Amino acid sequence: MKGVSRPALALVALAALLGAAGVAAGAHAAHGLAGVERARDLVRLASQYALLHAPAVILAALLADRLRSAWAGRFVWLAGLALLVGALLFCGSLLALAFDGPGSLAPLGGSLLLLGWLLLALGGLGGLLAPASE
Repeated sequence: MKGVSRPALALVALAALLGAAGVAAGAHAAHGLAGVERARDLVRLASQYALLHAPAVILAALLADRLRSAWAGRFVWLAGLALLVGALLFCGSLLALAFDGPGSLAPLGGSLLLLGWLLLALGGLGGLLAPASE
């Protein structure tokens, strides 16, 4: 892809895998866990969060390379990383809980998701407020 950095492409690829995992988890919740209500609900929630955050990570990766302001681009890049790691930790913890494993990393994952959205907002505002010549 011309004009997109290799790190951004790596983030896009990882986000695509997150999206695929979300689809797989949703299918498993719908078909493989029909008789186990709590597990099904946890897997379904993990699927929804994965599918919700995968496009946001892709947006951050592609936007970070195009912002006029270098610092705004860094905020957006960090947002993409926080969203990716947060989604992996949060969704992974929910999946672990669904199968009677530990889910202790869910709060950290959720906090990283919130931080990622806030960083994305800061980066977007920074790009909006940056002078055209920067």
